Amino acid sequence: MANSRFRLDDGLDILSRTPKVLRLMLEGLPNEWIHTNEGKNTWSPFDVLGHLIHGDEKVWMNRIHRKRTFLLRKLGKFDKGR
Repeated sequence: MANSRFRLDDGLDILSRTPKVLRLMLEGLPNEWIHTNEGKNTWSPFDVLGHLIHGDEKVWMNRIHRKRTFLLRKLGKFDKGR
């Protein structure tokens, strides 16, 4: 496994499971458990989930947009007629 390469399909498969896993772990827990952290410099489950949402919406989508823009400039528009 040490020499294995990242495969996008595998990564997407794992990421697609994240919402279900988080729901199973957190659903039905008391608010105190969800909103309480373990002290200074620690995060509550609520904080972690907010961080994941922020990363998904702001960081990753911006990276994808920048990569797409770069590739379109570099490769030019695709001519479907060819």
